[in-house]
Amino acid sequence: MNNIEIIIKEQKEKSLAINNLVINLQYIQTLITQVFGANAESLDDYKNRCLALTNLCKEAEVSLREVKLMVPSPVSNDESLDVEGK
Repeated sequence: MNNIEIIIKEQKEKSLAINNLVINLQYIQTLITQVFGANAESLDDYKNRCLALTNLCKEAEVSLREVKLMVPSPVSNDESLDVEGK
């Protein structure tokens, strides 16, 4: 595999992890409203939404860990990032 293929593969992996996180968070937001707003028509519906919310939270936790690993770490603890060019 050459350099460009490696870069493409890495970009695809990053995009997949980020997109999975975004999708999970969107559904979590919807289900939180439904679960805590008690908009379920039946007890079974409520239980299913609670289970789905729990599962999505677990998936989001995994996705967050993946994204966290992608974030570059600072050069060292002694050096601060020179944001303002000082």
